[in-house]
Amino acid sequence: MQFIVGSKEEFIDFINNIKPYDNVAILTHTDLDGIASGIFLEKILQSKNIPVKLLRFGDYKNDVLTKLSPKLKHEKISKLFILDMAIDSLAFEDFEKLRKEVDIFLIDHHPKNPLLKDFKHIIKAETSNCAAQVINYLGKHFTDFKDEEWFLIPTMISEFSFKNKENIKLIQKSFPNINENNIFESEPGKIYEIIIYGIIYHNDSLNKVYDLIKNKELKSIEKYYKIIKEEINKEIDNLWKKAEFYEDKNLYFYFFKPKHRVKSIISTMVSLQKPDCSFIIATEEGSKNYLNVSARNQSIKTDMNQLMKKGIEGLKDANGGGHVAAAGARFLKKDLNKFKENLLR
Repeated sequence: MQFIVGSKEEFIDFINNIKPYDNVAILTHTDLDGIASGIFLEKILQSKNIPVKLLRFGDYKNDVLTKLSPKLKHEKISKLFILDMAIDSLAFEDFEKLRKEVDIFLIDHHPKNPLLKDFKHIIKAETSNCAAQVINYLGKHFTDFKDEEWFLIPTMISEFSFKNKENIKLIQKSFPNINENNIFESEPGKIYEIIIYGIIYHNDSLNKVYDLIKNKELKSIEKYYKIIKEEINKEIDNLWKKAEFYEDKNLYFYFFKPKHRVKSIISTMVSLQKPDCSFIIATEEGSKNYLNVSARNQSIKTDMNQLMKKGIEGLKDANGGGHVAAAGARFLKKDLNKFKENLLR
């Protein structure tokens, strides 16, 4: 596996140089790729008898490191792994500051920030190689993942890693009949859906679903499937009836207030139905002062990463970005009209 930044050797050296007196923490993303990444990394550390003192899940909020920093100090954390988070873009100044206080290793597959000049202890993979896939590859120097391999392909499906020709070949070694057209109806495709719905249901208690996945308790996760599925189907019906459509941009904009955090999966599902269209789905989640956006364009004719960056131009306390086909943004609710103006100009 080739990396844009960093190397397998650097990761191996970092792991091997963790001392018994070091306190280790993991900050990882709240989606399946982030959770799977954390499980794989924890297995690697266990193979070296390195305990994880602190495990935290981070969403794309500007203050994620500001809020984490006091906890790191309290727990006397000396080594921090950040997984599946474009932290160099999300919170560049805070990231650079924290690197001076804690030894950080970042493993990510989002585009790197052009402002980033110091690439020590950073691995950036191609966007099509999800973070869990990268850590699985890195970790095979230390351990096997025979008890965890079952959720690697579902994770790759969640990140659309199968769009990469090498990755679909890798998937077909285990499931020869899978192709891009039927992958969501396949066995790992169904597992992906069950796990994703479990993550959505347990969004406020991700440690629980993390442990369920780690312990292969799929039946315990599956019982939430129907609840989330019904909400998704309802909102997709509403979207097609109520969404604003901007024909000149081939863009749908939809705002709603969900019971669970379903905007991301909805944006993915509707964009698969109309791959040439852009879908911008906004919701209130957590703080009522902010809106969170999920953006999709499966044809990649419009770059969602750049579109989100364009959308937040000139907005205070906002962030946005991601991948070409899938990205997100967060901004103050009062700036919604300005955000839409930026998108449409």
